Amino acid sequence: MNLNLKKFFIVFCLLTSLTLFPQNITAQTSQKYTIENSEVFFIDSKSVKDQTYKINVFIPESYAKTKKEYPVVYLLDGDLLFGMAADLQLGMRWGGHLPEVFIVGIGYRQRADNKRAVDFVPKFSENNGRGDFFLSFIKNELVPAVESKYRIESENRTLYGYSRGGLFTLYALFSSPKFFKNYIAGSYILERMKFSLIDFENSYFDNHKVLPANVYLCAGEYESPKILSFANKIKSRDYEGLNLFIEEFPKTNHYTTGNSNSFVFGLRTLINKKSIFEKIVKIYKEKGFEYSINKFNELKLTKSDNYSFKEQEINSLGYYFLERNKLEEAKQFFLINTKLYPDSWNAFDSLGEAFLKNGENKMAIENYEIALKLNPEAKYINHILKKLRAKR
Repeated sequence: MNLNLKKFFIVFCLLTSLTLFPQNITAQTSQKYTIENSEVFFIDSKSVKDQTYKINVFIPESYAKTKKEYPVVYLLDGDLLFGMAADLQLGMRWGGHLPEVFIVGIGYRQRADNKRAVDFVPKFSENNGRGDFFLSFIKNELVPAVESKYRIESENRTLYGYSRGGLFTLYALFSSPKFFKNYIAGSYILERMKFSLIDFENSYFDNHKVLPANVYLCAGEYESPKILSFANKIKSRDYEGLNLFIEEFPKTNHYTTGNSNSFVFGLRTLINKKSIFEKIVKIYKEKGFEYSINKFNELKLTKSDNYSFKEQEINSLGYYFLERNKLEEAKQFFLINTKLYPDSWNAFDSLGEAFLKNGENKMAIENYEIALKLNPEAKYINHILKKLRAKR
């Protein structure tokens, strides 16, 4: 590089740095990003020779404030996927679609360690996988360590794996179907290192007709059709105790199907909160209203992590009775909704509607006024109020 060109290059770099980096930003020593409510520890495995595993643990926000136990998700490729999983489950929980859960990411000291290539495939000869030892590590070392350290629902474990991790998840399913309650395998590979999931499942079916597990399998539309063909083959077996869910994501391939899709939809399908609306309607039909309202209150206190008590669910209960002219019953659920969601104009609007239909105009006006105060844009409420006040 000649001198003039060198000078030009130096000036160019200086000008570029001034342009790209505003003067109000000062350089600092880079800091590592830390995931809130998480811990890290290491386990020197006895099952897998000369292997240390890095374990990332996401702890539910309410953990320190309660004494209850929590479901747990064991995440393969934890060194790659832990941050994603922690953030996604938070979003799902805030939306009311997931109870609080522990997430345990299983990884390595070095990110994307190639040891996953052998950990996720069972050992069939001297020079191939060690998945059987890895499964032993999870069952006999990791899970006991986690469950002795934290309050975990031991009967509510989930195993998640994607790609080669999905292969291992299904290997674990047919090896130890009762150990985890839920198995999520996304875009799973069918064979590696002479190990075939198809052959392994055939062998299992020859000796077992029971498969007590909840299983979610998914793949992209542009992936090999053999993936979901295998899923449908499992479905055709009609295993006793198996709850199998199969999903294909349109216009996606192995990479664009993504860990996020399989993780979110898998959790949503297998450990999503149940509908309190459906539960209470079923109880009402079988045992009447008094029993159902008492059951609602009981479940709200004891099973809020299992059932969704979102405003829409309770509002639907109110309208279920309102549409059947069970006005007193409807008012009770609408009233509960206003207490649980005092900032919701819709909750007060619905309660006002129930009072109006029951001829209780004074109470209707009172609740419509609250609804209008919370949402001045709801002009139809103003119209209703004018009519009601004119009748005084």
